[in-house]
Amino acid sequence: MPPAAGDEPGEESGGERWRAPVVVRPVARPDLLAWVNAGPAKVVCVVAGAGWGKSTLIDQWRTDPGRAVPLAVMNADRWTADPVEFLSRIVAALAAAAPGPEWEVAARLLGRQNPDMDGAVLPALCRAFAGTGPVALAIDDLHLVTNPACHVVLAALIDRMPAGNRFLLASRKTVPLALGRLRAAGRLVELGPRQLSLDVGQVAELIAAATGTAPAEDVVTGILQVTEGWGAAVFLAARLLRDSSAPDLVLARLASAHGHVAELFAEEVLSGLTADQARTLTRSAVLDRFSSAMVQAVAGGELPLAEPGAVGELFLVPLDIDGRWFRHHHLLQAVLQRRLEQAEPAEVPALHRRAAEWLRHDGRPSEAIGHALAAGDAPVAAELIGAGYPVLLNTGRRETVLAWLKGLGEEAIAANAPAAIAAAWTAALGGDRAAVGQYLAAAERAGYPGPLPDGTRSLESAIAMVRAMFGFDGFAVMAESARAAAEWENDATSPWHAMACLTLGHVHYLSGEPQQAMTHLEAGFSAQAAMPLIRIGASALLALCHHDLGHPDQAEQLAEVADRLVADYALQGSPQAALVPAARAVIAAGRADFAAAAELLATAHTQRQSVPGISPWPDVLILVLHARVRIAAGDHKAANQLLDDAEALVRRLPDAQGPHLERIDHLRRRSHAAARRPDPLEPLSAAEVALVQVLPTRLTLVEIARERGVSINTVKTQARAVYRKLGADGRDSAVEIARRQGLIP
Repeated sequence: MPPAAGDEPGEESGGERWRAPVVVRPVARPDLLAWVNAGPAKVVCVVAGAGWGKSTLIDQWRTDPGRAVPLAVMNADRWTADPVEFLSRIVAALAAAAPGPEWEVAARLLGRQNPDMDGAVLPALCRAFAGTGPVALAIDDLHLVTNPACHVVLAALIDRMPAGNRFLLASRKTVPLALGRLRAAGRLVELGPRQLSLDVGQVAELIAAATGTAPAEDVVTGILQVTEGWGAAVFLAARLLRDSSAPDLVLARLASAHGHVAELFAEEVLSGLTADQARTLTRSAVLDRFSSAMVQAVAGGELPLAEPGAVGELFLVPLDIDGRWFRHHHLLQAVLQRRLEQAEPAEVPALHRRAAEWLRHDGRPSEAIGHALAAGDAPVAAELIGAGYPVLLNTGRRETVLAWLKGLGEEAIAANAPAAIAAAWTAALGGDRAAVGQYLAAAERAGYPGPLPDGTRSLESAIAMVRAMFGFDGFAVMAESARAAAEWENDATSPWHAMACLTLGHVHYLSGEPQQAMTHLEAGFSAQAAMPLIRIGASALLALCHHDLGHPDQAEQLAEVADRLVADYALQGSPQAALVPAARAVIAAGRADFAAAAELLATAHTQRQSVPGISPWPDVLILVLHARVRIAAGDHKAANQLLDDAEALVRRLPDAQGPHLERIDHLRRRSHAAARRPDPLEPLSAAEVALVQVLPTRLTLVEIARERGVSINTVKTQARAVYRKLGADGRDSAVEIARRQGLIP
């Protein structure tokens, strides 16, 4: 509370009170705002050390009436570990500043497991920039983003961004972006300490605002000489002059402390607070961002944030327009952290531990993990990682999970089963088969009672799920694990149930059992909690099952469902969605459109190769399907090469056996037999090829006609033509010859 009338600043009246502030506000910088508002510049880079006014410039730009476009501000921090997180935060800032449905498309694209930055995300962002009209984006503390992959996507976005949009990049270090073309074209403005430094008039203005009187010329000149226009030092000088009647002493103090201005900052800020407030402010230095409630819970006290001018006096930087969230001025935070470590070293881990607990209950596990790691609380960090990894892995933030695991350390991972399971999934999605085995073995050794933090019913189920989903240990282990996972995960409301159904259906299909596969795939597809990728995989496999069972219409419908899901969730190009073009290829081949089928299968193969080694089984399936299409098209040389590639993949696994090898061998024999036999006297039409695909089923010609929506006479005419062209004397003979010719599996 402010003191009662008549109290002197800093004195107590009726108990401890905070010194009434005489607010020293940053001086207006119309010269700098002119650079960021006008001219041909597409990018403004502001590069200078702490205290030169980078954040102040962004804050003034936010409230500048001369700014003609919406401004989005993204504050980077040390946990901006991967390009997906980086761009997601940029999109969130842009959507808040310039709302529009276009940003939602970009956000969905970023929500994929392996977002295609160049082919999908960046084009969507450019369309969003164009669709919402000109917008400005300021990124503060860019030096905290150290992953080169983030720099690459930012440079690509800047390069592709439509004209009229502007970027301001604030950093303590030179921004590592390839901006040479913009510089050469005069579309890059670079501001540094020389441009940011205050001049004589601005120094005088700042001192006058602080003291209430115009300063003497020699005082202004002296301060400018000592500070060299460094905003933080001038700001401190104004504060010192405000409370002193001896300018010479202020100048002497500044000169003697040159290079230690941050320490003076801390002394000045803390001297205006009560002992409890000073302790609270010092303890809050462990927080990268905070609200009043968070400070109270973590630091055990309150800051006078509701008092007039408190934000400026405490050197806090607002992070939202509502004034609820703040961060410390970096110059001050570093000093406060050092003082905290000197004064209360034993309290630092406890502060981080309380921060982790508060953030976890506030629904922000990512930030909670950072504090748990800083506290050295490996069990808590491991539990948080074990609970939070599925969301991040399912939204493309694998590198963030890797950063958490690296901070946790291999010893702590091996000692905690949930963390080991998280590490196994992370390794599997990166194609690191050896690491998957090591982490699963560690999880088994560590043990865990009851359900895991990620929602799986047991440790046994979690291990089985990884083995069933990726199949790195061979087909027998994959099949056994899929059955075990399906038994464990029997709660239809759990996303793990849907995943278990998909894995078991996949195993049945690979075993040549499409009818049995359909039961599990339909359960996985229809589960309410099924994740998009699970429903996509299930619908694609169901399409293949229906095609193999002679139900072309149902296969077509399910392939269309899978296509719509891929589009709805912006998963084009995802390796996990590669079975969708594969299913469409098989359907196209059933219509004798072999060129379209080959193109779709090439697309499926390319999608799978975007993350090499992620799992061999979809690759084997795609190669086998492609071989079937090539046999039907009469390209036996290509078919045999595809079958050789599929067999090589299987034989690299621990158990080179199973029904898939029998299928590969069967297809190879069919291809060789068909290559030695003459072609039919007349080629089959597309409708006749489609009929051949259905002949092996138990459907009568009447039922085939009903399913295809044609008359029985039409089907009979097509059947007679098929028998004649194949040289068959009936349906069974036609099926046998068609198989030898490679027209059907």
